[in-house]
Amino acid sequence: MVLVGAPWWTRPGLEPRDGRLTIAGEDAEQLARAHGTPLFAYDLDRFADNARRIAAALDATGLDVRLRFALKANPEPRILEVLRPLVGIDACSPGEVIRALECGWRPEEKVTREQAWWAFTRGGAYAGFAEEKFGRLAPGQLADFIIVDRDPMLASPSDLRQTKVEETWIGGVKIYVRKAG
Repeated sequence: MVLVGAPWWTRPGLEPRDGRLTIAGEDAEQLARAHGTPLFAYDLDRFADNARRIAAALDATGLDVRLRFALKANPEPRILEVLRPLVGIDACSPGEVIRALECGWRPEEKVTREQAWWAFTRGGAYAGFAEEKFGRLAPGQLADFIIVDRDPMLASPSDLRQTKVEETWIGGVKIYVRKAG
């Protein structure tokens, strides 16, 4: 006996209809003929649904979190428009920041230096369930760190871009020293 059902990959927005593949209700072949291939066809409702599901799962943990979308993953303005009310943005380059601002994110939504510092140190350790092993300079902790030529918490944005690494330490061992001059 053979059971016949929907293909494993079907879901709302990606399904066969009358023997034809549809994406967000549109016939895939007609999209390809109209726009050429290769073609990226997105279901904007799916982006919103996924963001809502992830936000609900994070809210259920009781943790104080803010869902963010990595702009480099997909900078398409129509997708960002759908995500805007649902998520924050992860923008790491000047171009990504400009795109985020153009798509409605506000400068005051940016993370502070302190928040970024925590995310790249203690936050990374916490995310890896290793906060007892690394993420801060303390006895018994693994010590991977750099020494720079200025205080990154106090430097102006233009000065911060000019920061030079003086030393690099991995596992408590100095592996790099900048040459004088």
